[in-house]
Amino acid sequence: MVDLKEGLVFILIIHLCHPISGTKYIDLEDDLEDELQLCCGVKGKVKVKSGLTAQLSAQCCFPMIVLGLIKSCACVSSNHHILFCGSIKIAFSLFWLRGRAAKNRPGRGGGYAFATMSDILHSTSQSSEAPPRRREAWFKMPRTQQTEPTGRCLTFQYAMDGLSVEQLEVFLMSYLEEEEEVDNNTLVVTEEPKYEVTNLWIDHDSTAGEWKQASLTFTAMSDHSIIFKTLPSMKYASMKYTGYAAVDDITFTEGPCEGECMFDADFCSWNNTESDDDFDWQLGRSSDQRGTGPSRDQASAMNDNIITGGYAYIPSGYPRRPGDSARLQSKEMQPGGQPVCLSFWINLHGGGIGDLRVLKIEDDNTSTSTVIWEQKGSDTGSDYWHPCQLTVSSDSSYHVVFEAIVGIPGAGDIALDTVTFTNKPCPSLPSSASSSWGDCTFQQDTCGWSTYNPKDAMLSRVPGGTYDPAGHTKNTWRVDQYMKWDISNYQYKSLEKSLLISPEITESESPICLSFWVYMYSTVATVTKLGALAVVLQYQTRNVTIWRLQNHQHSGWTYAQVELDTKDSPRVAFEGIKGPTVIGKILLDDIAIFSSTCTTSPLEASVETGDCTFDNAEICGWLIDFTNSADTTDIIKNWRFADKGYYISVVEDNTFATKEGGYMLIESLNDDLRSILLSPNLAANSSLCMTFWYTAYYPDSGAKLELYRRGSSGDQVLWSITHDNLPSVPANNNNIVDWYFGQVMLPSQDIDFKVFFQAVVRNSGWALDDVRIIRDTDSCLSKVQLRSPTSSAG
Repeated sequence: MVDLKEGLVFILIIHLCHPISGTKYIDLEDDLEDELQLCCGVKGKVKVKSGLTAQLSAQCCFPMIVLGLIKSCACVSSNHHILFCGSIKIAFSLFWLRGRAAKNRPGRGGGYAFATMSDILHSTSQSSEAPPRRREAWFKMPRTQQTEPTGRCLTFQYAMDGLSVEQLEVFLMSYLEEEEEVDNNTLVVTEEPKYEVTNLWIDHDSTAGEWKQASLTFTAMSDHSIIFKTLPSMKYASMKYTGYAAVDDITFTEGPCEGECMFDADFCSWNNTESDDDFDWQLGRSSDQRGTGPSRDQASAMNDNIITGGYAYIPSGYPRRPGDSARLQSKEMQPGGQPVCLSFWINLHGGGIGDLRVLKIEDDNTSTSTVIWEQKGSDTGSDYWHPCQLTVSSDSSYHVVFEAIVGIPGAGDIALDTVTFTNKPCPSLPSSASSSWGDCTFQQDTCGWSTYNPKDAMLSRVPGGTYDPAGHTKNTWRVDQYMKWDISNYQYKSLEKSLLISPEITESESPICLSFWVYMYSTVATVTKLGALAVVLQYQTRNVTIWRLQNHQHSGWTYAQVELDTKDSPRVAFEGIKGPTVIGKILLDDIAIFSSTCTTSPLEASVETGDCTFDNAEICGWLIDFTNSADTTDIIKNWRFADKGYYISVVEDNTFATKEGGYMLIESLNDDLRSILLSPNLAANSSLCMTFWYTAYYPDSGAKLELYRRGSSGDQVLWSITHDNLPSVPANNNNIVDWYFGQVMLPSQDIDFKVFFQAVVRNSGWALDDVRIIRDTDSCLSKVQLRSPTSSAG
């Protein structure tokens, strides 16, 4: 976790006196002086607009008291490399502080830069009574000279967490004027430098306090600086919530980042293949014929202020023939333990565009190639750059190949630019090009997913707006759309559900991971029972829930994933369940499916065999066992599912606090009843902790609820409680009963086994809800919420 308790020094200028040459590693604590001053290593003085002249020490240090008065400053190093520091329009270093490194964190000494949102929103320069103004914290790196045409790789670690963090961005600040001549003694700052800022990278997602690595390739044709910018969410500006953004381990390396290329000078680490194709990709800067090929590269086409660079393309003219192919292959890519998002831009300008494919070639014994993305040809392509992306995953080393196929000769130039890799999965763009059966950003449609609404549509595709948050898909050209379960609508009742169902899927020998982003949030702190979202595998005769998240969660988009078992070719369904409230949101966006094993995320959404919230009559594989029942013929005299047709007025469902069922119950009036609720098979060779909620109504001294383990040598009681152990049991229908928490350890067994709840009643009832199995845990003392019942385990 990132520790923000330490940090009182303006760290922005600490390393500004080191011009970049080759690889430069910057750790934000190395050589850090304890004094609150900024040092650049020369003698002299600085004049500022106000007329103040600040004397410089032998180390060119600015005490903080002086820094506070200086609006813009500059220092001159021994090689006359000018570095700007201080403030340019926005207080560059005012909100960035130094954090102390964790003792157990590897690295070159430690330290990092961070900014807290509360400092930005509520700085002392504002009146305490005035509403917070929009502010930003900019962390500007040294001014340095232009890059080579091949670009420069920036790699860094970053972390974000807290309600009030809006985003973290990386900008390229390009200076538009040459620096004025200065000597080693005096620098007069007459005006602030003119510059232009271009966004290079942005992330809105919390890292939950964990450090993540990011890298990007950039080119700059003039002197420039790299800027890290963070800003708070104005949604929380008037509240006391805070959060932070932090950066560390900033590294600059000449040349593009691994696998990336902007094609401004060469193919970087990509190569034309020597076999399996008919001709080669070429580099271009502008098409030499009208009607096909791009007029400019991707970056300059999107921003007129950027100098024109290059791109890769296939020349479709003579002597090419229809069907000829050209392959551009990456260097060997190593599996990093997680999938990567391959992003690139394509230009399909021409009246006879052929196909463009992305292949993955595994470096195994077979070296087979697999088409993982394919854009079919078009006869109406315009001169426009289209963003594309897909998830690439592999357990072994591999190569990525761009294969372009000629359509109509002379009218089918296909161009490629700005190839990048990011360490996370992403849904394919466009979705029609995906090789998976379910990738979807919901930008244009539902990508083959269908909605099932038993009544008026609770589930629909909507854009972000005034009352709904922005979607998770990152784009700048349109309003993002996503799927929304409208739980705020009064016409839907508690426990009603709607489903988003996948297209037909084929059985796969490889493990499949389903990833997506979910937003579940209640706008009122005291209202937390908003509903649930579940991932369900739908078979011909049964449904199996494999992932479930319920009720109030983080007020933002949360990453989720779960591994799919595609045996018997089930359909995948997202099942949204409405709770009793009309306050809150359940949203879904950016589905990505890829071949890989994956652990369930978030952890609280894990589902084990035996888990059940008893939302429907299928009761998750649990069975009512009539073997030892007092009456094997009358279902009323046994455990039964409480629903809208039969429920107890004094019992509210524990999961959602609804009065319309959603739990198991047994009750009796002047009749001795005993009934068993039997679990499905539980896994052998694993210690399990079972948790559950129970309650009772109407006093009954003989009423008992017990949990047994069924075994070949007989049934063993693990947990037991009677009405006498409870502090109070309602005697009438005027009081809602309380739910009590139970927990018991299920020791590891050599073979699969079952457990069962046995209820005994005469003039009362028991209710049971929210059974949960926690695997491989040693912390599970048998307990009840109140006076201890008899308990044993073996």
